[in-house]
Amino acid sequence: MTRLSIEAARADQAVRRVRARLEDSVLDASERGETQREIARQIDRSQPEVARLISRARERRERRWLTAAESAGLIASELRSGDEAFALRLVRSMLDTFRSLDEGARVLFLAERPSTGERRWDTLIRAALGWACREVAHPAPSWTQVRALERLWFIRPERALAGRLIQRTPTELAIVGIFIDAESLTGV
Repeated sequence: MTRLSIEAARADQAVRRVRARLEDSVLDASERGETQREIARQIDRSQPEVARLISRARERRERRWLTAAESAGLIASELRSGDEAFALRLVRSMLDTFRSLDEGARVLFLAERPSTGERRWDTLIRAALGWACREVAHPAPSWTQVRALERLWFIRPERALAGRLIQRTPTELAIVGIFIDAESLTGV
């Protein structure tokens, strides 16, 4: 990844965190009894915008799963700490969550493009979500169509398994140069 794309991914994650903090603060103020009009005046926003902030905060608090973008933020944290094995478990968990959702929730799950700030992992996540979309017959967002990696990535690099991995890798991953047994991406 380029330095610019890494900075863009970090900025996207920071924006999501700050937006969630604002949404939570506005909801807290509303629950303390402040009117939407009073809140709007304090934060220099319109009352309809305050209503949207409250609605998003309530939805996020009631929801028991992470979106693709939220999951990518956790994966990025694990990658920064050097735990690629756990990051891969989080990818699998993200895919399982997506598969378990109803159609409406899947739309919300895929609403924001996920990014970890690392090209290989972003390619894995986006291509894997494209595969999961095909599996459940859900329209895949355009961001699941990614460029192939410059070098092939065998996630489990044991030479003896290379042929098996090539055969058992989902098409969406193989065409971008990522090889992992489909079973490694299903079931938590």
